[in-house]
Amino acid sequence: MEIRLIVEYQDTTKQLREMVLVGVSRVIVFRLGDVEYGISTLKVQVIEPYKKPTKIPGAPEYIEGIISLKGDIVVLVNLKIMLCKADCQIEDNSWIVVVNSPDFQVGFTTDSEPKAEDLDTDSILLAPDSSAGAGNSCEGAISRSGKRKVIILDTDELVEKIEI
Repeated sequence: MEIRLIVEYQDTTKQLREMVLVGVSRVIVFRLGDVEYGISTLKVQVIEPYKKPTKIPGAPEYIEGIISLKGDIVVLVNLKIMLCKADCQIEDNSWIVVVNSPDFQVGFTTDSEPKAEDLDTDSILLAPDSSAGAGNSCEGAISRSGKRKVIILDTDELVEKIEI
């Protein structure tokens, strides 16, 4: 049934997006302020406690800097500033979620310790197509279960928006 849904999409971008999101059920869930976000475990490379980065002169406000992680240079992005446009302080309980990216290593800071969770696939709804003017292009899907809502991020879209 899922394959049939994918084939019915005529737009190639939507088709690829649907293929990725249909398989999403295990996600890394974390908080930014009072909002819960998730990233597919298929996209996460490593999760590490927060490390103070080296600043990059002239970088956008949401780029905290770079860190060395197991010999690799990782660009550290503050998701709270990037997504919520909010000022924030890095807390003692902040963590870094490093995601797979073809262009460069990217680490996203979180306000809480990320945890792997299985989400009910029936509760996952695709976010509105941002090219149609609705929704946030970085939101790939939303999982709703009772009063709980987890916004599943499209890390490819997030990485594409990073300006170094």
